[in-house]
Amino acid sequence: MELDPPVGVMTGTDAVQQTLGLVVKLLPHQQQQSVRQMVVDEQMMRQQEIIQHSSNCEFRPCEASNPCENGAVCIEEMDLDTFPLGFQCQCTKGFAGPRCEINVNECSSNPCLHGYCYDIVDSFYCLCNPGYAGPKCDQDINDCIINACDHNSTCMDLHLSYQCVCLPGWEGTFCEYESNECNPEPCKNNGTCTDLFNSYQCTCTAGWTGSQCNEDINECDPDPCLNGGTCYESVVQGQFVCLCPPFYTGDSCQQRYNPCDPHYNPCVNNSTCLAQVDGTPLCVCKKGFEGAYCEIDTDECISHPCWNHGLCVDGVNSYRCSCQHGFSGSQCEVDINECSSRPCKNNATCLDLINRFSCNCTPGYYGSLCELDIDECEVLPCLHEGSCLNKLGGYQCLCLPGFT
Repeated sequence: MELDPPVGVMTGTDAVQQTLGLVVKLLPHQQQQSVRQMVVDEQMMRQQEIIQHSSNCEFRPCEASNPCENGAVCIEEMDLDTFPLGFQCQCTKGFAGPRCEINVNECSSNPCLHGYCYDIVDSFYCLCNPGYAGPKCDQDINDCIINACDHNSTCMDLHLSYQCVCLPGWEGTFCEYESNECNPEPCKNNGTCTDLFNSYQCTCTAGWTGSQCNEDINECDPDPCLNGGTCYESVVQGQFVCLCPPFYTGDSCQQRYNPCDPHYNPCVNNSTCLAQVDGTPLCVCKKGFEGAYCEIDTDECISHPCWNHGLCVDGVNSYRCSCQHGFSGSQCEVDINECSSRPCKNNATCLDLINRFSCNCTPGYYGSLCELDIDECEVLPCLHEGSCLNKLGGYQCLCLPGFT
């Protein structure tokens, strides 16, 4: 007769079943059910064998060997139609199956929202992804609990991080910097920007106004020109020009004046100034000057008064001719007579030319002034061995006796 194992001592069958249950958990989920079904079928076959061996009714189903596993309670049943094995197992929490051999997988319902589920007996454990917490990893950790947002900025929680929403006037990752409203430059037309807190101020250049110096000032509104002057905006920004009526002057036509007064008289070179009805001066020039203000020395040489290529030198209301050689006179109109000094010798005839003369010599003379006597004896004019005696303008033959 076999003895029951002591209370709290695991039988060989129970040890095998528990080991098998741990192995099954290591298998993929889709294979666990098929393996468990195989275990159930094996146990039912074993129980049938036990019943057959107990056909002598020596043991009851729950007495021969406890068929229930994992601490389940075996309850004998007489209704064999409903319970063909003659018993049923009352499972502890976390187990199921005819013999309570199946560890219920509490992870099958995917209870972990943002994490990995680990199945344990009658429960589960969630290993949460970074940034999540809670029994089912369903709580997004608030990263704003500890934040570095500065200057009363608002922390906006993000996943695994946070963002600082800055108040106006502040910027930076943690709103730690005061905003520079002058960057980029908001002031137009070379205006100067001064940074203020959450604002800026533009100092405009001349001729511009507005918060951004983008409004052109009309320098003629209101009209600054006095005494009927007409205002025009200048090409220089911020300035105006007044077109004054006759006898008024000044930036704003504020001053009455006579255009011929010494302070305003534009006439020069001792010319006479006359004030006209339109307020402009009229200059009456002295001889030798011209121009609106008699500022131009009249060029008396423009008519080419010098003859014979003489050089005209302009003066004030006059001119002077510098004559070429051979000419004289106020206009170089006189051809100088170079024969007046009788330069030709020996009764030669003088021919006056331009800036020179020419001498036509009498027979027996030559040279530029006919000053040289021709030696007629050089050609041996005397015959029969007569001697030649040269004379002025001729020669004389001294003949031998018997010749003449």
